[in-house]
Amino acid sequence: TDNYLTGTIPDFQRLPLLKVLALHNNLLSGSMPGLKSCLLLENYEVSVNQLDGLIPDLSHLKNLGTLTLSDNNFSGPLPKLDKFPGLKEVWLANNNFTGSLEDYTISNPLLRRGTFEGNKLTFSNIIKYHDKIKTLIEVTNKWSQSLFSYAPQQKIYVDTAITIPAYSNYPLDLKIDDTV
Repeated sequence: TDNYLTGTIPDFQRLPLLKVLALHNNLLSGSMPGLKSCLLLENYEVSVNQLDGLIPDLSHLKNLGTLTLSDNNFSGPLPKLDKFPGLKEVWLANNNFTGSLEDYTISNPLLRRGTFEGNKLTFSNIIKYHDKIKTLIEVTNKWSQSLFSYAPQQKIYVDTAITIPAYSNYPLDLKIDDTV
């Protein structure tokens, strides 16, 4: 942490007892390793670096409690959270992740803190899951231990001007929620 390390993340495969990997706030580049042999890993923290690419499969990290990937150049779909039964914190802000956000707030009952802003996420079923999300946030806020930030997201669509003749019908899809 905070050491101005450069280069790629080294191979930690020979450290099967590794529980915490904290490499945030450096100048590391390249991709994020999957750490296949680090089955006891609890904290995987690589925020504020210059990492990019897709997130590798991390489903073997059953003890993962904190996943910190913010402020990099990761892209592709959000990593699935339902594989981590003990996940309490997820920090994914300011990358280029795509996908739907509501799955994150309902698939992990222990999840209490997370940042998702600054990505390219959609909220296609946000109304459908509104009650579950609201309950999760209210319950965790009661204990003053919750932090969830979703907005703003990066621009997904290009501004488009459409000329429509007066008194004509024109279907408009705002891509907010299929039920609206």
